[in-house]
Amino acid sequence: MRHAPSMTGFRVFEAVCRHGSLSAAAQELCVTPAAISHRLRELEARCGIPLVHRVDGRFVATETGRQITEALGDAFQRIRIADDL
Repeated sequence: MRHAPSMTGFRVFEAVCRHGSLSAAAQELCVTPAAISHRLRELEARCGIPLVHRVDGRFVATETGRQITEALGDAFQRIRIADDL
């Protein structure tokens, strides 16, 4: 049986893809870039494949990463809006 996915890992992944940067994702999530990198590596290890790669100094989702971001949709944006309420 698979363990439940890490919501923190998905949240980090989504922020990295949206910003294209570990440091910008870290600033948004109020953690260090090292913590972002660690969580991203954990999620990739769980998936067994890379989810992002660097292009011209920015992080870009791989094909599988794009599929995951599409599946996540705007879930984290909706959570942020709900939190603001």
